[in-house]
Amino acid sequence: MNFKGIKGRWLVNGIAVVLFVVVIGITAFSVAIYNYNCTAARTGLENKAQTATEFFTTYVSKTYMEYYQSAYRYTESFEDKDSLELQFVNGRGRVEVSSYGISAGSSPGTPDIAQALETGEICSWQGKSPSTGERIMSVSAPVQYSDGSIVGVMRYVTSLKLVDRQVLRVFLIACSVGFFIIIIVMLSNMYFIKTITEPIHGLTGLAKQIAEGSYGIQAVKKYDDEIGDLTDAINEMSAKISKAESMQTEFISSVSHELRTPLTAITGWSETLMYDSEIKGDSQRGLAIISKETARLTKMVEELLEFTRIQDGRFNLNIE
Repeated sequence: MNFKGIKGRWLVNGIAVVLFVVVIGITAFSVAIYNYNCTAARTGLENKAQTATEFFTTYVSKTYMEYYQSAYRYTESFEDKDSLELQFVNGRGRVEVSSYGISAGSSPGTPDIAQALETGEICSWQGKSPSTGERIMSVSAPVQYSDGSIVGVMRYVTSLKLVDRQVLRVFLIACSVGFFIIIIVMLSNMYFIKTITEPIHGLTGLAKQIAEGSYGIQAVKKYDDEIGDLTDAINEMSAKISKAESMQTEFISSVSHELRTPLTAITGWSETLMYDSEIKGDSQRGLAIISKETARLTKMVEELLEFTRIQDGRFNLNIE
């Protein structure tokens, strides 16, 4: 495609703008969906943690053994083992009890645990797990004794695979919609540009014909807009050039015909006087010059008449 033409420039500029808008829109939409899903997941875990800690605190008195036994019983009856991992973390950040079992005795080392122990409030964190490298979200809620002191942390951990997969699915759908929009815009632009470039190409060919001498030809006006105005202007120019050319040809032809009569008379009298015996010397040489130059001028007039006949299309060439 010739990007120097109107069609190329129009498509490049138009599609570039649409592509930029679509990319920004898809990016903003994907980020919004990701943030919405993460926020929804975090809010759900925080609400679950808030309810669980309030319920769990009623079973804890003042001894760590009671806390550990209650945590073990609560973990055994935990119903969301398939989607969540429930951990009970002591004050040193070490997992005492876990619904997965294999996490017990480990130290997650994520910031939410330390913040929950320090502030006494529910804290959340998302990122890569230090132990597995998997993207996770964790919510830590402090567990208190009946006197208000913090004994440990109840921690919910969930994988972000489902969130990432859902965001990826939404992103691919948005890309498909964006691609479809770009195709529709490109096709509509091409159709619209075609209604502009085709008349311009026709007018360009007409202008070339006029430049080559086809004066008076007219273009068919198909559009009542700027293209139509351009068509009217070219048609008017062609008509005026044809009229001016016709006037010029008529003038030359008329002048040429008018010159032939006096030139014929001058030629005839000069030749007659040249044979007069009484005219001699310089007068004889002058008459010879007059006759010669009159003949040359007559030939030029004849050539001018032939030229006008060629322009009018009245000149017939007989090849022998």
